[in-house]
Amino acid sequence: MLRLPSTQTLPFVIATLLGAFLVFQIQPVISKCVLPWFGGTPAVWTTCMLFFQLLLFAGYLYAHALRTFLSPRVQVLIHVTLLVAAVAMLPILPTDAWQPRGDESPTLLLLTILMVHVGLPYFMLSSTGPLVQSWLSLRNPNREVYRLYAVSNFGSLAALLSYPFVFEPSLSIQGQSTFWSALFVGFVAVQMLLAVILIRNSGTATQVTIETRQDAGANDSLVTLSQWRRWMSWIALPAFASAMLLTTTNHVCQDVAVIPFLWIMPLSLYLVSFIICFDSPRFYWPKTTSAVAIALAIACRLSHTLPGSLQLPVDAVASMLFLLAICLLCHGEVARVKPPATQLTLYYALLSAGGAIGGITIALLCPMWFNSYAEQPLITTVATSMALILLITCRGWRVATYHWESGRAIRIVAILLPLVSIGAAGSVANPSMVESTRNFFGVIRVERAGGDLQLVHGGTVHGLQRMSPDQGQATSYYGVES
Repeated sequence: MLRLPSTQTLPFVIATLLGAFLVFQIQPVISKCVLPWFGGTPAVWTTCMLFFQLLLFAGYLYAHALRTFLSPRVQVLIHVTLLVAAVAMLPILPTDAWQPRGDESPTLLLLTILMVHVGLPYFMLSSTGPLVQSWLSLRNPNREVYRLYAVSNFGSLAALLSYPFVFEPSLSIQGQSTFWSALFVGFVAVQMLLAVILIRNSGTATQVTIETRQDAGANDSLVTLSQWRRWMSWIALPAFASAMLLTTTNHVCQDVAVIPFLWIMPLSLYLVSFIICFDSPRFYWPKTTSAVAIALAIACRLSHTLPGSLQLPVDAVASMLFLLAICLLCHGEVARVKPPATQLTLYYALLSAGGAIGGITIALLCPMWFNSYAEQPLITTVATSMALILLITCRGWRVATYHWESGRAIRIVAILLPLVSIGAAGSVANPSMVESTRNFFGVIRVERAGGDLQLVHGGTVHGLQRMSPDQGQATSYYGVES
């Protein structure tokens, strides 16, 4: 894949693939284990995703600190020590003693369970991508190293797609945990092989590290406004893609079911966008992708006018394809402005920070801000506005060059559109709504249905109450003889 002899590249590729596979295999395993404990709500997955995004950021920051401040020998010593400690924490499954009693915060307890049982192994795995690329860049300091990021996302995609079709049907949760633990031990062995390779070449690697620090010091003194804007784009674009991922997953799971397949499909499309955008710039066509995204946004809106049997499948498919299109735009733009390989650990740290910000916004802040799923139409409107800007300003259907001046007027309209959407959402009241509240388990609404009241969770009616004079009549789940 890289323009290096295969014998030199193979250990780096194997470590990257195996690390990425384990990172994304552990997510459905541990999430499925704790899902029944927390009522089977979509918030279990979004909270797990928040945890994994935060720890991914910590792992990328750790890799950046190792590369920036320490010699290759010290990097190896610290990394191998932590890997051995992670092996000592296996296996990863929590016992029944961790089941919630009902009087604690579900979010806090779930995050604690994840930290105790998968925290250190996941932290070490999450640092693999940038750390292995930085070690390889000591021997090959050019932008070709970034193709390993596409390899990493391919390994992640393989893990996600194999879980519902191979591992979930054939292995129990305990068997999945054992299999994962065995692969993790193999991963540690490969990492130790890389450590040996790095130590053998420590003379050259140390010289490259010193030169990198000198270059970084020179660049720090010349930080410009455009550089700050670039850094902000490395955070903002992944943050929006992450928020789009979690919002879409919530939306689909509310209307269908909270099952691993519906967690995995949106996340798989999210990873596909990384693979396409980081494998080669020639695959990124912003104008074409923007036009498709706008058409899909319209399809999502019109799906509610279709016959009842078609509404759900059309909306689900259009929503997932819209997610893919928006992620292609976000990740395509962030890949277009990637730095030289000497700054790759900083680049990945800021990308992962953006992903964590998106996760915090959807999993923690939106449930506190809104008593409904208001973030879904808001994010869809912002995404459509972004696609509209890129559609107008991009110069051609298969190029990624822009004429920003041509889109000045449309940019103003696109910026105002989400604000109008927020105002419209706030001013239009649902005449049947009596009360709406939101917590970890979702949005609960009390609505008028004719002359009766009904309790609704998502799209499901969970109770019906007759009003006077039939207030005592048994309805819904209840009967006179029950």
